[in-house]
Amino acid sequence: MEDKIGIMIIDDIKETCDNIARLISLEEDLVVVGQAQDAESGIEIAKQLRPDIILLDINLPGMDGLKAAEILSLELPATGIIIISVQEEHYYMQQAMTAGARGYLMKPFSQADMIKAIRRIYSSEQKRRNFYDTVKEVRNRKGEVIVIFSGKGGVGKTTISVNLAIALAQLTGEEVVILDLDLQFGDVSLLMDLNANLTITDLAQEIDTIDENGLENYLLLHKSGVKILSAPLRPEESELIKDNYISKIIELLQKKYRFVLIDTEPTFQEVNLTAMDLSDKIFLISLLELATIKNLHLSLQVMEELKYPMEKIHLILNRFDSEYGLSMKDLEKTLNLAVKAKIPSDGGVAVRALNTGEPFVLSNPKATISRAIFDLARFVVPNITEKDHKDSLFQKMKKLFKK
Repeated sequence: MEDKIGIMIIDDIKETCDNIARLISLEEDLVVVGQAQDAESGIEIAKQLRPDIILLDINLPGMDGLKAAEILSLELPATGIIIISVQEEHYYMQQAMTAGARGYLMKPFSQADMIKAIRRIYSSEQKRRNFYDTVKEVRNRKGEVIVIFSGKGGVGKTTISVNLAIALAQLTGEEVVILDLDLQFGDVSLLMDLNANLTITDLAQEIDTIDENGLENYLLLHKSGVKILSAPLRPEESELIKDNYISKIIELLQKKYRFVLIDTEPTFQEVNLTAMDLSDKIFLISLLELATIKNLHLSLQVMEELKYPMEKIHLILNRFDSEYGLSMKDLEKTLNLAVKAKIPSDGGVAVRALNTGEPFVLSNPKATISRAIFDLARFVVPNITEKDHKDSLFQKMKKLFKK
């Protein structure tokens, strides 16, 4: 039956079943998998065999074909039902379709008409099945959580977070959100030139009743289409944010956003550990600088003790062409971890972007540093090429904000 369309015949006349089966057997891509002479036994056999197509006579002893079609369409939604009947009236055709049939054949029908109907209904059902499988996959899909972390401050975590988020939005056309978990001194909104009227502090007060739709009210919208949940406005407000709040926030963000980027502070406080626990990837940001490497070495020891799988930890080397006196080989040997991406040093572009609030992947997309960020985005989403997303969220937002 593999690679063949499996067909079941339900007709109260055994000779009719045999004749239909004989005609079907002449086709290489079709096979009869079962027969029945009444609706009740036909339904039970069909539930066991799960055929692709059922040829169902409308006039059956006991339960009629219309009632059987209604039951079968509910029990076997992936099976295409074709009603066969001597009745030509439009009323019966309409009743058949209402009962869940996908086709209607008038007796006597030719072999060509029957085969054409079978293949047409099968093709239609396959397309419908693929569509709903895709919808189900999208609905069930959780957004990918990427934590941006380093054991030391000043290594460019926030700059990478902001520009990577925009690059992902541009390359994929998907929705992206940044969660600023540097709860005392978070700068994500600053780097994107946004005024944070509502922050994670405000959200924390409603955390017990909020859902993914209500969460939207606390997000800032950047002109790139990327959204931001801002850090508290004052350092002391960080005490109001509990680690169980973070797990719920991440869960809600995953329901609506394809990528959830989390910018963190250089500590192993509970909120950071919660984010790492829930992450799909952890990007460790390093410089070729001794203090940074020492802190990353300690960070990796902590992650090992926490039993984080090494395949989700990725070493990202920032400002790699600066003159620090250390080499990338020194870094990899010390940390026993290969560098997955290198971002060059370009102080002029980076500092200008920071001071203007215009991320450099937007203001200077052809700069070497911007191209490196796009390469990092392609590491997140392998095999993707930059396309003209005419209908993507990024393009819509670009038009909306264009003055």
